[in-house]
Amino acid sequence: PSGQAGFMVYFGTGKYIEVNDNTPSATPVHTFYGLWDKDPTSGSLNTPITDRNGDLLAQTITEFTAGTATYRKITSNAILWDGVAGGTHKGWRVDLLTAQAASLGEMVVFKPKLRSTRIIFTTLIPESVACSFGGSGFLMELSYENGGRLPFDVFDINNDGVFNSSDRAGQSDVISGMKTALGVMPDPTFIDDPAKGREIKILTGSSGLVQAVANNPGPTASSTGRRSWRQLK
Repeated sequence: PSGQAGFMVYFGTGKYIEVNDNTPSATPVHTFYGLWDKDPTSGSLNTPITDRNGDLLAQTITEFTAGTATYRKITSNAILWDGVAGGTHKGWRVDLLTAQAASLGEMVVFKPKLRSTRIIFTTLIPESVACSFGGSGFLMELSYENGGRLPFDVFDINNDGVFNSSDRAGQSDVISGMKTALGVMPDPTFIDDPAKGREIKILTGSSGLVQAVANNPGPTASSTGRRSWRQLK
């Protein structure tokens, strides 16, 4: 956490490696976590997180459709760190949703990425039909500090090359997630495009399709990561 000793640990729950993992129960709900691991060298060992609801700040996802696309908004509740000005939070959590039609649990089975002020991850909503290409999922971008929505527009929804309030699909809040049609979608590849003030995410999936998504890296982003590639013969 900003101004505090120790580290943040980011992970989501879920499993997609064994038989029957494609038909998980909708309960318990899977969750993405950001947990504070205090620095033991500071003389202030972390107290175990024993109360999921009391020790962790909760953010809530709201899903909506605009045209044929599906997006997500998320709350931005303020985090009050444990031991700082009377705060009690030892981290934050975001409970994922369930697939409405099949009542299947959404999960995280790929590695999240930390870039600048954003924690970025993909989710998986499995498909129980054996002959399908595996399911669907969302690309999520949240604040690394409290797990809530970012203070700037992330996705170029209207494809005009500018990140502003026109990229909110008619909503007042910044969009924090977008659904793709790629099937099972692993973590993306990043290509920096500093000349246009953006980054490109290359997304692949079990459907065989590839999608490029333009994103706003934020005002404090540094020019790191892959910028180009070439084929060697």
